Amino acid sequence: MVMEKFGKLVKRKKPSPQPAVPPIEAAHHPKPGDIPITRRKRQLIQPAELRQLRELIRCRYALDVEIWSDRNVKFYQRDRAIENMRKSMAALARIQRTVEAWDKRDFFASDDEYMKFRELKRRVLEEGKRDWASHPPWEKALQNGNANSHGGLGMLDQDNYR
Repeated sequence: MVMEKFGKLVKRKKPSPQPAVPPIEAAHHPKPGDIPITRRKRQLIQPAELRQLRELIRCRYALDVEIWSDRNVKFYQRDRAIENMRKSMAALARIQRTVEAWDKRDFFASDDEYMKFRELKRRVLEEGKRDWASHPPWEKALQNGNANSHGGLGMLDQDNYR
């Protein structure tokens, strides 16, 4: 009797090992809570929503700074940086979806507010945002041939001293 129960316990299949950090590509598929709500005509953007967007932009910036500071870690220490890269890409995708969804004059109380929003949208959607999935921070350090590289900041390059 005891052996039968023990045998059942031993024969259980172990779950397949999951990666410690999900792939970065998963950030490009929005979850239901990340999709901006649809609005009726004349339904104004609330100040609380603007504050949430501002905090999300600040969160993305803080993640980018932390990712960049982890650029010289060894390959076996990159789990935290990879997790932050995934979060940063998800935050950027959510910010971009939000500003795209809010781009209607009817959602703002005045032309001045709408013009400020248009400037924000232009800055959010312009080129130059770091795509961490395609260009991890340690890629630049490896290109310079030095794992402890400064990241190619120009003024610190060896070529500038010659």
